[in-house]
Amino acid sequence: MRVPWNEHGIIKPILDLAPAGVIIPMVNTADAARAAVAACKYPPRGNRGCGVRRGNRYGMMPWAEYVARADHEPLVILQIEHVEAVKNLDAILQVEGIDSICIGPTDLSGSMGKLNQHDDSEVVAVIDDVAARVRKAGIILGTAAGPSRRWRDRGIQWIAMSGDCGAIAGGGRSALKSSREIFAQ
Repeated sequence: MRVPWNEHGIIKPILDLAPAGVIIPMVNTADAARAAVAACKYPPRGNRGCGVRRGNRYGMMPWAEYVARADHEPLVILQIEHVEAVKNLDAILQVEGIDSICIGPTDLSGSMGKLNQHDDSEVVAVIDDVAARVRKAGIILGTAAGPSRRWRDRGIQWIAMSGDCGAIAGGGRSALKSSREIFAQ
């Protein structure tokens, strides 16, 4: 589940829903990466707050069992989507607790003054460099961009194909098209 921002107070209630992972946007520095990881881990590994929620079956699961599981279960996925993050990438990749890096090509291209120009040679070179460094660090690589041979060749391991809004809009377009075809007859 993608959180709106890298802020402890925003991340905690999302984690209370017990998602398989959280995608944290605009992580541009190692300090921001450490803060993101800390927000996802219970003490002593982090500073995640405790509360009875869905994750521990509203108090029905023994707390020690829940904490042992919950501290390792949600994948911590950081988005690299700004030139500042690219400059700081080697330091970001050294932060313990990162499970995956997600390249955000549209925001990254925008931060380069080339918004949505995913095929621009400079944008391609920067994304290729980020992908290579992430893979070399042994961290799982993902993206929110559509599938392509270029992503496959970069060694991408997962692709977020659609968010909730995109899926709803796609379903609506399909239903509208079908309805128009039926009523046009």
